[in-house]
Formats: sequence, C-alpha cells, structure tokens
Amino acid sequence: LFMHCGQLMFAPHIEENQLMDAALEAGADDVIVHDDASKEVITSPPQFSEIKDALIAQGLQPEFGEVTMRPETEVELLGDSAMTMQKLLDALENLDDVQNVYSNASFDE
Repeated sequence: LFMHCGQLMFAPHIEENQLMDAALEAGADDVIVHDDASKEVITSPPQFSEIKDALIAQGLQPEFGEVTMRPETEVELLGDSAMTMQKLLDALENLDDVQNVYSNASFDE
C-alpha cells in the first residue's frame, strides 16, 4: 500500500517544464503536478540526495524533501471522519515508542 521513495515538494511558482526537464535529467522517477500547481518530484531512496543537490544547483529550491513512505492510493475523508482520523494520527504520533506514522488519508482543507 505504500512506496518507499524520496519526495521533493516545490511551490506553485516554480516553472513546470524547467523542473520536469531538470528532474528527469537528474534521474528522478516521476514529476507530479497537483491541482494547486505545486509540484512533487519522486525519486528512489538511494538517489534522493543526488537528485536534490542537482535540482538545487539549477536554482530549483524544494520547499520540503524527505525519504518517506508514500501511499499508492489515497482515501479522502470529510467532516467527522476526517476529525476522527486526525485525532487518531495525533494520538499515535504522541506515543513515545512511535517513530513514524504513515497514512493514506487525504483531508479536504
């Protein structure tokens, strides 16, 4: 259900074609453009740092980047279901023995 990958997030003002060309040339697996015009570059975990450095060298500064578990599919939650899931995720994250929490829940903001 989850894919272990590198994830770099870019702001909507970053030019799509420039990012796509630079990312694919550096060896990224995929470039995703979201509905809000933000961009996401997906890499394999071993290539994450190399690709991130290559994009920064070309003036493309990510707003966020990490090696993570990305859900293959997402489930959109609304209303009470979203609040209940958020409470569960917060409770799990607050446990001392828990290092990381991954979810395929998508919250409508």
